[in-house]
Amino acid sequence: MEGYELPGYTLAEAMEKLGLNQTDLKHEVHTGNLTPVVYIAGRSMLLLSSREEGWIGHGSCSYRGHMLVHSDTILKLLDGETVTFATSRGRLLDNSGVSNWQTAYPFKSPTPHGPLSQWCNGDLERLPLSNMAATFYPKENDAVHKVVGGWMESLSQGFGVDFDQADLDKLNPNQAANDHTLDFKKNSDIAPRDLRIPKSEIERFTGKLKAQQESAKALEAIKSVTQKKPQQRENQLHNLIELILTEEPKISAKRAWAMIESDSTSDEPVFDKDGILLNVDADCIEWQSRHGAEQTLSWGSFQPLLTKLKRAHTENQYS
Repeated sequence: MEGYELPGYTLAEAMEKLGLNQTDLKHEVHTGNLTPVVYIAGRSMLLLSSREEGWIGHGSCSYRGHMLVHSDTILKLLDGETVTFATSRGRLLDNSGVSNWQTAYPFKSPTPHGPLSQWCNGDLERLPLSNMAATFYPKENDAVHKVVGGWMESLSQGFGVDFDQADLDKLNPNQAANDHTLDFKKNSDIAPRDLRIPKSEIERFTGKLKAQQESAKALEAIKSVTQKKPQQRENQLHNLIELILTEEPKISAKRAWAMIESDSTSDEPVFDKDGILLNVDADCIEWQSRHGAEQTLSWGSFQPLLTKLKRAHTENQYS
């Protein structure tokens, strides 16, 4: 887990910090926006590496801290299920939570033994905790053939029935050479209450959310500026026409054009307050913006423009 940082918050604490309900939290976990971990409250662990031929054991320890597990396990826990970890593997995250580190082979029967194909003593300096997988320490039981053998011996002594080793081997010939089995299900349950969300995950989530919000604001600002540009290019001529509409909201296009033409030749224009009009005749309005850009507006374009400005003028009056 990149950038992992404590403390680890319970789901209730995390939901309060993030402002999420349980449904939203599950969605964010399912989509990979949040990665919960499991808190191990003092359990014995087996450290190993996974290979095609099986597991390579490296050591055992007592552990109190957080463990990263598969997302399927997390989702089951979020659904309220208690999960039997069995032969699943996770990754221990807190070096300070490791105690009683042992590298000697801990079981009675030799390898291969269950999923363990071999044993290679682990050195935490050479092989860091983050490079090893972890599972709950299994219970080593007597093999079935050994237990049954004990029953046979009791029967033989109690009832005079004779059994030899050949009879015993026929019951379970594959385990005749191995007197013990590894039970990984024993004491490997994880409960929903064990779920935690690290501080680093909360900071990553809130940082990503803040970045998305800032990006959305920036896009909205760009969109706003883009939408205003056409209006800004013709703003002064629009202002002139809007002054006319203020006087006569239902004015015809011909009368409005005539008033603009009259203003263009007047020493004291009524509507051309900025002095933008250069020349107006029956076919075209020539005008100049305050920035010195000369522009033209034909009679054919003036009519739909006046209709549009009339509509906007009416909407502004009643908004």
